[in-house]
Amino acid sequence: EYTQERVPLQWAMTQHNLGSALGALGEREKDAAKVCEALGHHLAAWEAFAPNAPHYASAAAGGVGRDISSLKANFPQAVDACLDRHKEALARFEEWRKKVVS
Repeated sequence: EYTQERVPLQWAMTQHNLGSALGALGEREKDAAKVCEALGHHLAAWEAFAPNAPHYASAAAGGVGRDISSLKANFPQAVDACLDRHKEALARFEEWRKKVVS
């Protein structure tokens, strides 16, 4: 059983893969809710990877970026609500990103 407590890195990889699948499906079906859900999964993966697996955290960060770009390009009416839904995780993500880029 892949729970976050028992196998955190495998759980995070599952979250990342789920986010990638939902993002692609959301774009194909023109479904903003699926892309927003994908963002949540990519953020969960990033949070699990960041402390112990920075190379995987970077991959999850790429998913976060793709999801936000997709929302802005394809679902502008849904961007604010989705970003607000994930605002706490996005704030932590931005702090991490600033440290990594500098």
